[in-house]
Amino acid sequence: MSEDFPRLISVDDHVGEPPHVRRRYQPERDRAEGPRRIPSGVSRMGNVDGVSSWVEDAGATPCDVWLNEDLRYPMTRVMATAGLPRDEVTVSPV
Repeated sequence: MSEDFPRLISVDDHVGEPPHVRRRYQPERDRAEGPRRIPSGVSRMGNVDGVSSWVEDAGATPCDVWLNEDLRYPMTRVMATAGLPRDEVTVSPV
């Protein structure tokens, strides 16, 4: 690396772990309540004033949902945008 340029490190990159990672490596005592992804159907997703909303419906668009204890949060296209054209980066289920 040239001394003429500062070394830059990105602190805003995201990685979507494979679904099994946390459950495989969590202590067994935490697996029932620990974070995991489950398949679900999601419709009518949106974001108003920074608050996300959605409706889960088994017959709707298939989507992975993060489940952590009693909290549920669907995976959205905004979370997985690498390689997509800007107009396809939406708050929609993936």
